[in-house]
Amino acid sequence: MRSRTTDYLFVGALAIAGVFFLQFVHRPAVRGVESKSRRLMATEAEICKSDDFTRGLDDLERYLQEFEQALADLDRLVPGHIDSDERVREITGVASRCGLAATSIRPDQPVPRGSVMVHPLTVKVCGGYEQIVRFLFEVESLPRHTRVTQLTIQREEETPGRLRAEIQLTSHSAAREETGARS
Repeated sequence: MRSRTTDYLFVGALAIAGVFFLQFVHRPAVRGVESKSRRLMATEAEICKSDDFTRGLDDLERYLQEFEQALADLDRLVPGHIDSDERVREITGVASRCGLAATSIRPDQPVPRGSVMVHPLTVKVCGGYEQIVRFLFEVESLPRHTRVTQLTIQREEETPGRLRAEIQLTSHSAAREETGARS
């Protein structure tokens, strides 16, 4: 009987040791693992948020670069100020490159149109049809936004095959300029 009692005591001691182990070793270890697992998931979530944020920063940086380029293009096409003398030299150079004789280039008074100023320029040239067409193309291809708004072509009576053209060009500037009136 002693062996049965010792067996029961041994099994009881093992059961008490198992309960003790579960209560004081295993459960705290499981709680620690669960706690670390929650912190790990929270950290991973924060990393994902920061990755999204940095991706957003990259997109923002790219957008700002594109915006700055668009502003530079706008400033090139529609500058804040137009120098009439420089414009006359530019158009004279284009006419010369196209083989045209520029008989008159007259900058007209700037006209306000909303938030921009329209700068008309009247150009009179003489030459062949192909030269005039090339001139029109090159003027509208200038870095500054310039458009042909009016065109009159007449045949020169004195020289067969030559034409006389009067061309109204317009450019724009973003800033309002004084039109000569002083307060």
